[in-house]
Amino acid sequence: MKTLTTEDIAAVKAAHATLSGVVAKLEASTVEPAFFVYQCKRIPLATGETYVGTIITRHAGYHLILLPGQVAGKNWKDAMMWAESIGGELPSLFESALLFAMLKNQFDATWYWTGEESGSGFSWVQYFGNGFQISYQKSNNHCTRAVRRLDIGD
Repeated sequence: MKTLTTEDIAAVKAAHATLSGVVAKLEASTVEPAFFVYQCKRIPLATGETYVGTIITRHAGYHLILLPGQVAGKNWKDAMMWAESIGGELPSLFESALLFAMLKNQFDATWYWTGEESGSGFSWVQYFGNGFQISYQKSNNHCTRAVRRLDIGD
């Protein structure tokens, strides 16, 4: 058996330090999958999604989930198409108010489209600077965020 020298021990320590650094980087980059719990059941969220809350209506209920990403400078029709292209929809007027109340920090202080129309050629928008809601022409350009809804029964 070979006798270890001080240089051998120093080389092992250096290799150990390098390996420890690699392990630390791997651990730091590991992200636990996001989820929320409903009735003792873990419900997964996709990367970047944010759980907003549970909406209960007279007829049913659903979970509201904010999708990642936003776009600016879209008219209402293009905003609807963009939301659909990422697997979501524009939030309702009520949902936009809830988003302002719960997740204001995830929005710029500007106008965002909702999915609700308010007469011919008009749709509702939400201002995330102060929570104000107003009807604007669909041809105007505003920011857009998308949500998805998950039925409580799912």
